[in-house]
Amino acid sequence: LTAMRADGTVPSCRCRERFDLAPAEDGGCRFVQNEEFHGVLVPLMLAMVGKSTERGVHAMNQAFKARIEGTGWT
Repeated sequence: LTAMRADGTVPSCRCRERFDLAPAEDGGCRFVQNEEFHGVLVPLMLAMVGKSTERGVHAMNQAFKARIEGTGWT
C-alpha cells in the first residue's frame, strides 16, 4: 500500500485528502481518493464550489487512470 496525504486550511475550513494505491485482486492496481472537510464554513464552501470541485476531482481521476493504463503500469 502506498499513500499520500495533503492537508489544506483556509480560515474556518480544513480539508484533508488521502490518495491510496494498493494491489488489486486481479493483479492490477486500486486507486482510492478520499476527502474530508471540517469547519464552520464547510457547508457554505460546498454550496459555492462543491459541484465544480466534484467534477474536477472526477476529471483528475479519469486522467490519472488513462495515464496509468496507457503506460502499461499496474
